[in-house]
Order: sequence, then C-alpha cells, then structure tokens
Amino acid sequence: MNGDPKPDAYDPDRNPECFEGVLPRRIVAFCIDAHLAQARRRLAQIGKAAARWTFLEELVERRGWPGRIVIALEQSLIGGCTRTLYRREADVALATASADFRRLLDAGLVLQRGQARTTRYYASEELRAEVDAHVEADAKGLASPE
Repeated sequence: MNGDPKPDAYDPDRNPECFEGVLPRRIVAFCIDAHLAQARRRLAQIGKAAARWTFLEELVERRGWPGRIVIALEQSLIGGCTRTLYRREADVALATASADFRRLLDAGLVLQRGQARTTRYYASEELRAEVDAHVEADAKGLASPE
C-alpha cells in the first residue's frame, strides 16, 4: 500500500482511496471500531464531569453554602466565569452573584482576573488539585481523598 497506514488503523486524515481493494466487511468493522472508541472516550468524559460535579456539590454542602455555588465553581474550572454568565445560569440577582464570588474569593477557591466588565473568575490551583484528586480516585473506584 505504498506506506499508507493499515486499513484497520484509525487515522481521521487518511484518504479514503487507501481502502480500495479492502473487503467491505473490514471497512464496516473499522467504522464500528472507530465509533466504539469515540463512544468510550465520550463516556469517560461524562464520568469525569459527573465525578467533578459530585465533588463540588459535597464541597459546597460541607461549607454550608447555597447549592447554586456549584455552578460558579464548575464554570470557573471550565474556562473561567463572569458574574453575568453565572447570574444567568444560576438565575440570581447581580448582587447575589457578586456576593457568591466574594465568598469563593475569600475561601481561596477562585482567582479574579481583570476589572469591571472584563472581570473573570478562574479556579485556584488548590481547587483544581482537589478536584483532580477526587476525579482520579473516582476513576480508580477508590474513596475520595480528603
């Protein structure tokens, strides 16, 4: 096949012409394997997201905070968050959103970047480390480290 990868090796950039002469069932098997691999990766992502959310719910509950703060923490972990985004998602007043972020800043769970309209909140390294440890323990079926 002149250096082309094997027809049963997944390569999303491969030219379909490399399948010429390959039995149709091998092509179908290849497609099914690729879809199964993609589904397994997606299930793993969903499992990690669920473990992350569970940890954040437990963290908020232990501190006696309102459950809506989980939204701010999740958003801060995934690309950062603004008061406006959080306010819309949590369906709270701007003053409530500001108070929630002040609580998270005081607890050292988020960091503030920017000022006024450009203010974004990002998860602190401490929060990221705690979440990562929980997600890893969950993936291994272990009790959450505390």
